[in-house]
Amino acid sequence: MTAKKTYTKTNLVAEVAEITGLSKVAVTHVFEQLTRIAYREAEHGFVIPGLCKIKVVKKKASRHRNPVTGKLLLIGERLALKMLPLKKAKTAITPNKDVTVQEIDDLAPLDIRDSGAPAGSPPLPPPAAPAAGAGIAESEDGQLIFPCPDCGNMIAAPPKSAGLKGECPFCKAMLTIPARPANVRLDGSSAKGKPDEKAAAAKASPSAVKPKVDLSSMTIRIDLSDLQ
Repeated sequence: MTAKKTYTKTNLVAEVAEITGLSKVAVTHVFEQLTRIAYREAEHGFVIPGLCKIKVVKKKASRHRNPVTGKLLLIGERLALKMLPLKKAKTAITPNKDVTVQEIDDLAPLDIRDSGAPAGSPPLPPPAAPAAGAGIAESEDGQLIFPCPDCGNMIAAPPKSAGLKGECPFCKAMLTIPARPANVRLDGSSAKGKPDEKAAAAKASPSAVKPKVDLSSMTIRIDLSDLQ
C-alpha cells in the first residue's frame, strides 16, 4: 500500500485556482497577503476563519536542562506564539462521535510512599521546615543572598529590606525577604555585642580570604521601589 503524498503549498494553490477560476499567481498573492496580515495582527489576536486563532502570549522565566551538556539553564521571560483551533475546526476534523463515556466509582486517594518502604508501612512525615536564616548568604557589597522558597532561584536584596514583601523576578511568587541570622552581623559581632571569634580570626590573619558569592550567573537584585 502506497503512502499518501504530503499535500504541499503547490497543491493548495492549484486546487484553489481550479475552484475559484483565478490564476495561480493571483491565488499565491492572496495567500501572501493573508500571511502578512496575520503576522501584523497576531499581537492583538488574529482569527483565520474556520481554522484557528493566533495570539502572542508572555511566558514566565523558567529553568530547563540542556540535553547535550546537562547544564541547567535559566530562560528569562519571553514572547511565544500560540495557535488555538476553533470549535468548528475541531468538530470537522476530529468529531469524536463514538467516544465511550462510563461512570466509575470514585478512586481512593493515592498513597505515595518512598519506593523502598514496605507495603503497609505508615506514610512518611512531611519534610522539616528550613531553619531561620538557612540558605542566606552575604555578597561582597553587603547584599542579602537567599533562595526563593517557591522556585529555588537565588535573589539579592538590600539588608534594610529584610521583612518587606516582594515579588520573585523568576516565578512571580510573593515572598518575604528574610533577615540575616540574628547571631551574626555584617561587622562580625554577635547579637550580644561580643565579637565573633571566627570573624575576628579572619580579620587578624592576613592570609585569610573572605568568601565571595558569585552573583554573575545566579542572582538578580530587588530594588526597594519594587517592594510593598
